Amino acid sequence: MLQIEKEHRRSTLMSSRKKDLVDQIMYLEHNNNVLNRTLDTQATNFLQLNKWIPVEERLPGTESVLITNGEFVKEGYCRPDGIWKYGRRENELFSNLSSKGVIAWMPLPKPYNPQN
Repeated sequence: MLQIEKEHRRSTLMSSRKKDLVDQIMYLEHNNNVLNRTLDTQATNFLQLNKWIPVEERLPGTESVLITNGEFVKEGYCRPDGIWKYGRRENELFSNLSSKGVIAWMPLPKPYNPQN
C-alpha cells in the first residue's frame, strides 16, 4: 500500500509540474504574440511617419509639415480654407509654394537629440 501511495504522489506531482510547464509555455507564447503585434504596429507607424502622403489621400491638420510640389520641399501648413502656406516672415509662414500646387506632405521629423 505504501508503494502505491508513493507512486500516486509522484504521479500527482509530475502532473502538477507538467501543468505548470504548460501554463508557463502558454504565458510566454502569449507575451511573444503581444510583442510581435506591438513591433508590427510600431514598424507600421514608423513607415507612415516617414513617407510622403498624397494630398488626395488625406490632408494634415493646421500644424507645420513638410510639403512638396514635386520640385521643392518646404516646411509649410494648410490653412483651414485649403490654402497651402510656406516660408517665414517675422515667424509667420506666408507665401504660396509656386504655380504648381502641393501634391504631398509628411510630418516634420523630431528635433535632433544627441542622446538618441
